[in-house]
Amino acid sequence: MKTLCVVNEKGGVGKTFVADQFAYFLHFKAGLNVLVIDLDQQHNTSEILEKSGLCSVASVTSGHIMAGESELNETAPFLLVKSDDRLLELEKTLEEDEACMNLYNALENVKDYFDICIFDLNPSPDVRQLSALAVSTDYVVPFEVKMESIQGVEAVLTRARIISESLNSSLKLDGL
Repeated sequence: MKTLCVVNEKGGVGKTFVADQFAYFLHFKAGLNVLVIDLDQQHNTSEILEKSGLCSVASVTSGHIMAGESELNETAPFLLVKSDDRLLELEKTLEEDEACMNLYNALENVKDYFDICIFDLNPSPDVRQLSALAVSTDYVVPFEVKMESIQGVEAVLTRARIISESLNSSLKLDGL
């Protein structure tokens, strides 16, 4: 299963838009089985995809999966794992290696069913971003041609390089 992070350390650059539209395209036009995991506490991807009625919604949430409190065992041709307020607590309560393992195990449970998993990430360089990049095969960085957005790109590229060198040698940049 290909695993894609949509990430930038600047908000408002289109991460959610890219994640949602790419998920719709991959499922409805390319015919792939798509898993979307919303790791952004703002819940925008969760709200957009759920309200569309075009995907199934998992009974577990991303915060509980990352905390190791729930397992992902559900499958559907187009499945959303919604974000929850538990995500806000993770930075204080969860070690990075534990969060990575919990997320890795969740993906291992369903990797044979889905063709791709798309992570919509929050704009903060926290345990969620580290964990998602550590278990992903690819990442994309949406940005605007503004100084703050470009600084976010630089920060993500630096962090991804470090993760690639230390945790996940298969991680690669698919584009900006």
